[in-house]
Amino acid sequence: MKARSGISSIYKNKLFVAGIIILLAAVLCAQLRLAGMPVTGDEPEYIYRALSFWHTGGFRMPTSRFAQEMPEFQGIVSNGFMPIPGHPVVMSVLASPFVGLFGTGGRRVVSVICALTSVLSLACLLRPVFGSARALLVTGFVMLTFPVLPYTHLFYTDMMMMALLAASWTLGRQNRTNAVLAGVFCALALPFVHIRASLLAATLISFAAIHLWKRRDQTGLIAGAGLCLLAGGLFLWHQFALFGHLVAGADAVFTPRTATVFDRFMVHLTEFRHGLLTVSPACLLAVAGLVIGAWRRSVLAIQALVLLGVYLPPMIWGAEAESWPARFWVVVMPAMAVGMAFWLTAVRGLPARLAGAGLMLVSILNAAILLQHNSKFLDNRLALMTADTDFPFHDRFDIAGLMPWDSLDFIIFKMDTAPELNEKLLTHAAWFWSALLVAFVLNGLLRFGKISGITTWLPVFGLLPLIFAATMRPVAASAVSITRNANAVSLNFRCPADVRLIRLLSPSRIQMIPPTYPQGLDVTTIQTTDGQTTTWAAPFAPVVGVPPGHYRTIRLTAHGEGANGIWTSGEFVALAAGIRRLRCN
Repeated sequence: MKARSGISSIYKNKLFVAGIIILLAAVLCAQLRLAGMPVTGDEPEYIYRALSFWHTGGFRMPTSRFAQEMPEFQGIVSNGFMPIPGHPVVMSVLASPFVGLFGTGGRRVVSVICALTSVLSLACLLRPVFGSARALLVTGFVMLTFPVLPYTHLFYTDMMMMALLAASWTLGRQNRTNAVLAGVFCALALPFVHIRASLLAATLISFAAIHLWKRRDQTGLIAGAGLCLLAGGLFLWHQFALFGHLVAGADAVFTPRTATVFDRFMVHLTEFRHGLLTVSPACLLAVAGLVIGAWRRSVLAIQALVLLGVYLPPMIWGAEAESWPARFWVVVMPAMAVGMAFWLTAVRGLPARLAGAGLMLVSILNAAILLQHNSKFLDNRLALMTADTDFPFHDRFDIAGLMPWDSLDFIIFKMDTAPELNEKLLTHAAWFWSALLVAFVLNGLLRFGKISGITTWLPVFGLLPLIFAATMRPVAASAVSITRNANAVSLNFRCPADVRLIRLLSPSRIQMIPPTYPQGLDVTTIQTTDGQTTTWAAPFAPVVGVPPGHYRTIRLTAHGEGANGIWTSGEFVALAAGIRRLRCN
């Protein structure tokens, strides 16, 4: 029996290693599809510093030389590119040999190494608790979907921080002193990569210290304390030498205020451009799994919640701006991976599994859009264009009109942010996702007789509001007439129309910004039954969401610069609720 057990263990280990190799190969293959992704956001900053350090040993190389060494950046340099003081430099230093020797493509080496490290660390973190199959499945899902997938290729600090967090957390749980100390070293490296990870570093070190204390490993505790003292002194020198003061290397775009905590948190979760649940709704399953795991007193789940708890409060005051979706969430995706594994273990009943599979499918389809058109998600500056044009069956299921936004995205273009409408959409999103979270948690926790049968269906019921709200079909051209004025367009329906969305089609649809286009819209609906008129302000965007109701007229009135411009000459398509096209026969 012992011999058979030993053979079985060796066989399982070989299968696990084979699975790891397949995942590593999958991540490398994804790089082929992601090749050619545009350089945006802070990437030029990091590339400039890497090249500067390679050539000068500092970070202030003349921008003219930057343009000379890398002709692809001549455009931004001629437009006045100037390095922003206070940006992190450690990643650029590490990447400088690759950038100096291989040019722009060399920066990818660092990102890919971090991605491969994350694969190994995540799989090894999950395997002891959840088994090889679930560990590999969850690791593959996290690495090959949003928000992680694009950052396996891009030159941002977030992927390096994720790799360090995953490695530190994994090593800090080992029963060998050297491994734990290596985990402490990885944690101590986090603030050097970006100060935003300082609290994560302190938390990971405390996890390792508790682990060493429980093992009564005095040598490990003393050595760990020595590492912390050495790193602390080095960090002080790093901050004051490079930035002139201790708290530097990151900026809060929004001033922290208690009154805006809800808005900022929900923006990072649900807004159309960078919301985590917008591009990867399966992350809700991860949160449900963490709650279930913590309820069952799992140390790993509790640690994951603590990591999220220390990271999110400072994170919500930032803004990802011109980058791929949900960038700030990449760092803590190892915690989400733990939650996903717990959910797979706890979910009960076919209906709940199907509901969860639906959320996973949306996440996978968004990743497929990225792999097919690797710059598409940059088009989501004014609306969720990927859902409105690229998502499968977008003429039957479209969530673009339901999504809230980050006011900063419209302020940049000097457009109306429509705060009242946005607040309403944020509140609706909060209620929906909270109810769905509770449904999945109850499904995983309650298993008693008839109650268990009811909780099996709760996630399905939780999804129904979204299904009803987003199921729509374009109204037939014969069922609507369009009246165009100088600054207004009216859609007049020949029969009662439960319109949910209006698409503004234009050759420059993804760049409908002032001064060529208006700064905002006043949307007026006229009910069919009683003629009741309702007007509200909305941003001028390629899609306009409309609340449920049977309308005979919807009027769009532009205001601000560009109100009398070319927008009225474009094509307007109304989508009405239901599975059949409205024809008014």
